[in-house]
Amino acid sequence: MSDWEDEYDQDGVAIYKPATKPAPADWKFSCNDRQRENVVFGVKNGTKFGAPREMRANRSGPGPEVNKWGDRGGPGRQTTFNKEESSRPLTITVETTSIGRVIGRGGATIRELQESSGARIKINKGGYEGEVVIFGSTAAQQKAKEMIEDLVAEGNSQYCNEYGGRCGGEKNGSVWSTAELQAANVVQDRPSIDWDAIRENKEKYKELKWKDIPPIKKKFYTEAPSVAVLTPEEVGEWRKENNDIFVDDLNEEEEKRQIPNPCRTFLEAFELYPEIMENIDRVGFTKPTPIQSQAWPVLLSGEDLIAIAQTGTGKTLAYLLPGFIHMDGQPVPRAERDGPGMLVLTPTRELALQIEAECNKYRYKGYKSICIYGGGDRRGYSRVWDLPRRSLCCHRI
Repeated sequence: MSDWEDEYDQDGVAIYKPATKPAPADWKFSCNDRQRENVVFGVKNGTKFGAPREMRANRSGPGPEVNKWGDRGGPGRQTTFNKEESSRPLTITVETTSIGRVIGRGGATIRELQESSGARIKINKGGYEGEVVIFGSTAAQQKAKEMIEDLVAEGNSQYCNEYGGRCGGEKNGSVWSTAELQAANVVQDRPSIDWDAIRENKEKYKELKWKDIPPIKKKFYTEAPSVAVLTPEEVGEWRKENNDIFVDDLNEEEEKRQIPNPCRTFLEAFELYPEIMENIDRVGFTKPTPIQSQAWPVLLSGEDLIAIAQTGTGKTLAYLLPGFIHMDGQPVPRAERDGPGMLVLTPTRELALQIEAECNKYRYKGYKSICIYGGGDRRGYSRVWDLPRRSLCCHRI
């Protein structure tokens, strides 16, 4: 039979035994057999009153006892219980979600509750509710019960203010006052948007949007005399003979613009740009492809272009050579610019690498190109970004 059961009757009342030689005894216990369903600080479920079977002490007689709570209490932390003044254990039902608040981090809160009240507290976890069993005198049990109820009902702030716990905050569990919380819950009516006024002032808002942007030059195209003299019939016949090119202006708000005539030779497109012609002569091209002939006049004029053609028809060179001219011809000096001068977006890594290889075939006034994609070599990126104002970027998305 356990030592605890020797000194309590079946109703939980302590059996009085005169002490012949009162002496304190150290309690020694092991936590190796702790049951997982119960969280216990100081006691373990196993006997009638929840005392652990392994907590047996060598005592010479009853009387005041000092229980050292192992390594959880820390050196020098002791709690004294007098069994002669003990009454029946007091049980409180607490929601499982509040058990952690009673225990505290690392058992700090339950130790403070025991030290402040003089009672011994055991916690049994359940499914939806748990039990808090309080041992000790009636006064100690009542004090511990009040502290636990306040702790569960109002949060740690009430416990800290009244009993010196190590926590803080307001009673409502928030750092904000009640008035501030109520004000935050008030939903303000959003002002309606006057779309008619926005449409009427569209040009004004457009100017405000771009007012801080440095000036951009877009028109670099000078039509060659041999291109300007082409009649609409000649242009239509040429487009039909060269992959049956179809052109259209997608701007539906304004009057349709005239599509520039195609440049049938490299010289008709880049006669004013000898560095471009040097690259073309170096790689050995003799005649532009149909997509290049029709795209170059449009892109050098600063217009937006959507060009669709088969693979291998020279689409990369169709925007690359005009891109060189646009980057170099801006009014802002190159030394004052920030970031890359041209950005090429591709849907796949393979296509981005293919475009980079095509860009590396051409040299124009010191511009460099780099392909950026996931898993690439960062050392290569850093080398090119040392010259950010001379960069041409191919980027995978």
